[in-house]
Amino acid sequence: MGDNNHHDRADVWSAVLLAAATVASAWCAYQAALWSGDQLRELATASAAHFKSLRDDNVASAARLVDVSTFLNLIESDARGDQQMVSYIRKHARPEFQPTLDDWFERRRAGHEPPGLPFQQPSYRLAAEERAQGSLREADTATQAANAANDHSDLFVLHTVLFASALFFLGSASSAGRRFLRKSMLVLGTVVFALSVLSMMRLPRAPTAPRPSDLRAARQEKG
Repeated sequence: MGDNNHHDRADVWSAVLLAAATVASAWCAYQAALWSGDQLRELATASAAHFKSLRDDNVASAARLVDVSTFLNLIESDARGDQQMVSYIRKHARPEFQPTLDDWFERRRAGHEPPGLPFQQPSYRLAAEERAQGSLREADTATQAANAANDHSDLFVLHTVLFASALFFLGSASSAGRRFLRKSMLVLGTVVFALSVLSMMRLPRAPTAPRPSDLRAARQEKG
């Protein structure tokens, strides 16, 4: 009678843990899938940011070539003494380059030879180049987030395997014929399940709400 009661209690305990391990395994698989989706979104954000950075970098390179050509024509015209052409070039210089060029030329004309070329002055800045650098930083941030999401996904996959192991031991305990083997499988399954639960509770949960980067991308697409 005592053996039957003990066997019944072991079956009940095993059934409870089997149900809990099944739910925990499904939860880990769900979290792994969410983190994988988050990884794909971050990789897409990084790819788009890299493309935008390349595009802005090309725009900045083209603008720099225009500025260099403008500067060379200005120096050549000034050397010839063609002040009419000098005035024309200064007036029609690229608006972003014009203040730095005027400042450099006026200092040179006043006898204060500027150190370096206009392109080496602190005031010389290209908006497209700054946008390219900002896009690169955004791409780096998204890539790091994608790598972190991949790590989290791998950890949840690992815990899915651990819970599957607990399911195996607990299932074996229910079908084992010998009491010692049944008890050993039950204890082992309980230990694996408990340790897996404690470890799982320390893992970060996948974000279910859209991230700010996703919202910005959606607004840009609508715009």
